Amino acid sequence: MPTARIGDNVHPILGQLLQQRGWEIASGKCQDWQLNWQHSRFPILQYADCRGEQLLNRFRNAHGITRKDCLARHLRRMKSTYGNIYSFSPCTYIMPRERHQLVLQLTDPRIWIVKPCASSQGRDIYVCCSADLKSQDLSRVSCIVQEYIPHPMLVSGYKFDLRLYVLVRSFQPLRLYLYRRGLTRFSSERYSLDISSLGNVYSHLTNSSINKHSPSLGQDKDGIGIGCKWTAARLYLHLAQSGFDVDRLKRRIRHLIILTFASICQEVDPNPHCFELFGVDILIDNRAKPWLIEVNSSPALAVSCEEDQQVKIPMLNDLFDSIGFTHPVLTGQRSNEFDQIFPIPNLSTANGSKNKANMSSKSCVDAVRKDIKKTRNMNKLGE
Repeated sequence: MPTARIGDNVHPILGQLLQQRGWEIASGKCQDWQLNWQHSRFPILQYADCRGEQLLNRFRNAHGITRKDCLARHLRRMKSTYGNIYSFSPCTYIMPRERHQLVLQLTDPRIWIVKPCASSQGRDIYVCCSADLKSQDLSRVSCIVQEYIPHPMLVSGYKFDLRLYVLVRSFQPLRLYLYRRGLTRFSSERYSLDISSLGNVYSHLTNSSINKHSPSLGQDKDGIGIGCKWTAARLYLHLAQSGFDVDRLKRRIRHLIILTFASICQEVDPNPHCFELFGVDILIDNRAKPWLIEVNSSPALAVSCEEDQQVKIPMLNDLFDSIGFTHPVLTGQRSNEFDQIFPIPNLSTANGSKNKANMSSKSCVDAVRKDIKKTRNMNKLGE
């Protein structure tokens, strides 16, 4: 019987699913395990001590995209090197180091969003205008100040974002898998850019951990329904029925994800005993452009509504299959929905050979550019 060690802070649903698949959950400091799943990073020695088929659910040094300040630095560096292909993240200032650069921008009447560098679940995030931000002392605060995307795409007047799930099997070479199912997370009150509404977190923030406290959560909201979640599939259907090119949107999201992970692929220690599940949050503006909001190293596993049930349970079962822990009955009952997005399928290199994973950031960027060009050429042929 396979054995798993699960951290105290990991949601019980993980252990329950493993037990349904015939696993034993180890107690104490058992060393005879196949899977070690923790909420936080492992001690350095743990990475070196793995043997056989033991797997850890964390890579070393992957915090380069999960801390908001580190993510901003990496994406800024990549944009400086590779240009506008990295124009999918809002302008960001890291406090307190870049306080003076920010002050120079506060003469314009813009809207900003302030986020702690290392928090999650929407804690201590707020939206404010330039005038209000100018009066705040951020000289001793570890946070980022990001230009707010003022015109998001709305559904019946409600703001939303996408929570997508990315499985990384390797950083060197880069191997990425995107889960087909995802979640659409809505604000629970209608969106407004009125200055007086900027303090209303239920209008401007889509984090489920915030909106679950909203008085409007249980109301049947026009066009949205009860609660604050849809599946991503329902959103894509809604967009298609509204005339949007959903295939193009999905392709742009895949490219955005590849480019984000490419920014740290050379910094993460290679280790065949590691994998990691990330939650990637995407906002879509009113021109159908996807924007990267953040990358989460511990996406919530709790199941609190029907949409969670439809997405998270099959996602975890497919994850176990993807990392080699198959089940004699459950595996094969339906197709695995973790789709490889890098190396990009069916993409040939300049010499005609199939695209192979490469550990350099440049090769990842080149592959995305080639895929964009290939798609444009195919679209021209279809005209």
